Amino acid sequence: MSNETRFERTYYADGQIETETPYIGDRLEGVSRQWYGNGQLRSETTMENWVHHGPIRIWSDSGDLVYEEDFVHGTGLFRSFYDDGGLESEIAMANNLPHGVLRCWDEEGVLIAEQYFLSGKRVSRKRFEQSQSQP
Repeated sequence: MSNETRFERTYYADGQIETETPYIGDRLEGVSRQWYGNGQLRSETTMENWVHHGPIRIWSDSGDLVYEEDFVHGTGLFRSFYDDGGLESEIAMANNLPHGVLRCWDEEGVLIAEQYFLSGKRVSRKRFEQSQSQP
């Protein structure tokens, strides 16, 4: 079996690259990429022997980061973002399951909810009341 990296690529009908997937032998290994038809990068996913290991990032078709994970063999941090780049939610993952505090923010950056997870099971939840300031 060869230790050289080979890439499988797919293309849109107009010739624009759609996907690029690296393999070493028969193992998915390295950074896979997908693009939108407009040429904007859609996603990057890092794999090690078919397992998510490293960063995963997903962007909107306009280039805004909307999803981010960074894993070491199934353990890491998940984040999602609003269109303007503001943080929407964040939680730690262990063995590919939510573990710890899931925090959610509104579009103004105000913490609106927390949920507590233990090995993928929600054990408690808290919502925060928002004070409405009138102009």
